[in-house]
This record gives sequence, C-alpha cells and structure tokens, in this order.
Amino acid sequence: MYGFIIGILIAGSGCLMFFVVTYLVAPQQIAVLPKWLQEGNAHRVIKAAQAMIAKDPQNVEAHYYLGMAYLAQENTPKALEELSLVSQLGVIGRAIPEIAFRQTIAQLFVSCNQPEEALKEYLLLIQLDPENEEFYYQAGKLFFRRNQVATAKQYFYKASKLNPENTWVHGELGYLLYTEQKTVEAKQELEKATNSSTYNGQ
Repeated sequence: MYGFIIGILIAGSGCLMFFVVTYLVAPQQIAVLPKWLQEGNAHRVIKAAQAMIAKDPQNVEAHYYLGMAYLAQENTPKALEELSLVSQLGVIGRAIPEIAFRQTIAQLFVSCNQPEEALKEYLLLIQLDPENEEFYYQAGKLFFRRNQVATAKQYFYKASKLNPENTWVHGELGYLLYTEQKTVEAKQELEKATNSSTYNGQ
C-alpha cells in the first residue's frame, strides 16, 4: 500500500518537474538565444537549440534560432532546412518576426536555386508589407527569370513608383525594356540607374 502511494507521489513529482521545465525553464532558455546570437556565439545557440528540439521536436522558436545560428556560420543548406521547417510548423503566434523571417528564407531559397519557393515568399511579403518596394523588385526579377516579362514589368514599375530613387529597379527595368527592343525607354531607365554611384548591376 505504502509502495503504491510512494509510486503515485514519485509520478506526481515527475509531472510537476515536466511542467516546470516546459513552461518555466524552456521559455527562459529560448529568451537567451537571440542574445547569444547578437554576441556572435552561434555555436552555443546551436547546442542549446538542438537540446530543446531533442525534448520537443515541434519547438518552432528553437528551430528558428537554430536556423539563424547556422546562417551566422554561413551554413546555408542547414539554415534553409531549419527555416523551412519553421515555415511548415507556422510562425503565427510565435515569438518570431514574420517579415524578417520571410525575407531571410526568401533570400536563402534564391541562394539555393529554388526560385519558385522564393517567389512564393516574396508574394506573401507583398501582402504583409505592400509599401515595401524591395519585395516588388525581387518578385519582378523572379518573374523575369520565368520569362513572364509582362508580369515582371508590372512589379518593376510598382517598385519604381514606390521609390523612384531605387536604382536597382531602374537597372532591371532598363534591361527588360531592352530585351523588348524598346530602346528609347530602356535608355531612359538605364540612365536613371547609372546616374547613381550605388548601382553596380546586381
């Protein structure tokens, strides 16, 4: 009888410990990860995040900071693997800056030659922040890469309207118009691009 009661008490204390670790300790550990990243201690973040994920594979924040730590180490494939998992698990309601996250993963998709996935992210970013010309510009480049010239042109013009000083947009638009043999308009756009010393054809 006493053994049964002791067993219940031990089981109960185990449940209490699980609660404490899950709801009190884990959030504190998560909170320190961005601090370590800012301090340049990516290796420490990786170790801590991996330990959290071993206990809870669905820990979205741990996967996020693990991905960002890999990115800090310039391990692009591993960073994309983790951030893709974050996207699948969902960032809504998490302590993750969604726009910054989607910008990062879109750039990684481009770097890893996954333009279709990158385009999906940029189109979503346009919905999240419709006044940011960079997202229209990047989407325009990806549509142009798909030979959807008319659509690409619309996105470049939208980006140019939002920020007429964006020389990157004028450069891409000038090249696009040149491919359409619209030499006069192409020249005008390219002149706008080369008038600024910040343009280098990227």
